[in-house]
Amino acid sequence: MAFFDALTICGLDELAAHQSKGVSHVVSIIDPDLDHSDLLLGFPPSRRFLFRFHDIIEPMDAHQLPTEDDVAALLDLGRELMDEPVEHLLVHCHMGLSRSTATAVMMQLLDPDVTEREAFDQVDAVRPRCWPNSLMLQVADELLGREGRLIEETRLYHRRMLDRHSDLQGILAGSPRGPEVVRALGQ
Repeated sequence: MAFFDALTICGLDELAAHQSKGVSHVVSIIDPDLDHSDLLLGFPPSRRFLFRFHDIIEPMDAHQLPTEDDVAALLDLGRELMDEPVEHLLVHCHMGLSRSTATAVMMQLLDPDVTEREAFDQVDAVRPRCWPNSLMLQVADELLGREGRLIEETRLYHRRMLDRHSDLQGILAGSPRGPEVVRALGQ
């Protein structure tokens, strides 16, 4: 199903633990003003890819939304990686919860035979506590021609996360990600 043999999703504080695990490709999605280059020294330098935008779903002062160009570039990278041997793909963002998991879902869906549910299940198997960025996935839905199925599966997945991790609603409801909680709960 996947174009890589192994997938790791993590946050910045987990990177060092994966340096000796045979990672062949690293996709970093971090805030525009963050320097994390010292954390990547143990990974192959020619197979590192960097994307910079904030983990937000609506405009905020002094923050950079993920754009259609950002999502298209991530999908283009996924298509490029499909044409080469990828033994172990590591995708990370600041916490390993949202931008990285959205990216992993999107890359799974480059295979037109993979359903939205299968893509989320694959990511869930790797990172069972996560909250994929709905804006990134909304843009990917359009770019991949998923006709709203990815948007709906994102809502359903967020609902499963709220049911599985009771603390998430309290953490996210009052944050800039609150609209995702409202959608997940069908309110």
